[in-house]
Amino acid sequence: MEILVPADCARARDLFAAPRLRLSLDALIAGNSPGTLWVDDPAAPRSALMWDGDGSVALAGDANNAAFLREAASVIAERMLARHHSLKIRYGHPGWEGAMAALFPGATLSVGARVLYSFGRVALPDWRSRVPEGFAIRAVDEALLAADGLANIGRLRAEVAAHWPSVERYLARGLGYCALRGDEVAGWCDGGLASPGKTSITIETMERYRRLGLATLMASAFLERCQREGIAPYWDAWADNWGSLATAERVGLARIDAYAIRVYGPPRAPQPSERTPRGI
Repeated sequence: MEILVPADCARARDLFAAPRLRLSLDALIAGNSPGTLWVDDPAAPRSALMWDGDGSVALAGDANNAAFLREAASVIAERMLARHHSLKIRYGHPGWEGAMAALFPGATLSVGARVLYSFGRVALPDWRSRVPEGFAIRAVDEALLAADGLANIGRLRAEVAAHWPSVERYLARGLGYCALRGDEVAGWCDGGLASPGKTSITIETMERYRRLGLATLMASAFLERCQREGIAPYWDAWADNWGSLATAERVGLARIDAYAIRVYGPPRAPQPSERTPRGI
């Protein structure tokens, strides 16, 4: 099993046919992801393991490749489980479900349900008139990320660092919007997993500012720019995160996929919040 450099990752693209997986691979190919891709054969990959560098992995291709499964299990144990107490495990087809025991020996994996949304329409073109008094929605740019005096700016910087190779790459190729209240970042809508013509979306609102509609406003600003620049947005969330799903539909996104994942670690409790978990 070998690591492919970003320039060679396109060799495995046919293995990642599902939009939920290809989004992550294309970001890696574009050099916009800190992730890593392992394959069984760098010249003609049949099986692949992709890690986003954080808490998500993806499996694609031949799930019955015994040599690959042995090596992948070692990589998962040494590189991922040594750093993370939980992992979201996505896979390209149901055949991988039978390989989980080999990849995570001795572990009990839970099943999680996810849904994927993409562009329908910009449902709230008048979003600017809905911004609550005392708040502002603005683009995330170099000046904002450098503003040390903003409360919660460290959390926004950490979000960028977790999903981009560098701040410079994010500023050059990413996009994002945040809600400000005075000198405090109240929330953000951030685009990651970016490649030409598409991006993922993550939204987070600070707890004290939830239920004010800020997630809807930030997402509307984000989608307006996506529409203007011809970018397809992808919103991936837990199927029981009702707040997230309601926001996606409120801003005009349409459900395009529903799928199961496996979860390593403590069973996940439902989280009906203004948070759209991201990952590959």
